[in-house]
Amino acid sequence: MQELLHDAFGFNTENVPRDSGINFGSEQPNLEADKFYKLVDDSRQELWLGRKNFSKLPLLVRLLHLKCLGKISDKIFTILLDLLREAFPEGVKLPKYDYEAKKVIKE
Repeated sequence: MQELLHDAFGFNTENVPRDSGINFGSEQPNLEADKFYKLVDDSRQELWLGRKNFSKLPLLVRLLHLKCLGKISDKIFTILLDLLREAFPEGVKLPKYDYEAKKVIKE
């Protein structure tokens, strides 16, 4: 996932701090940089505590890819997200609705 972000934005993600509280001094990041740092954070965010080898962003990308390939409706995708939240341990970091999953990718 880090390589995809690098290809899409042209930034090296290896040296990006873990948190999004990056100190820019008096200069604020532009909108595109802000989107990039949000994606980096999502690509590193554990799905649940202790689940280190699979993070939020890669799961959402794969789920949305399956949605497109299978021509799954928004309603069924939302039901699938609900099922996954029930199946995964408590505290899983998955969106509740279809539009929230798309928003993570678009922003």
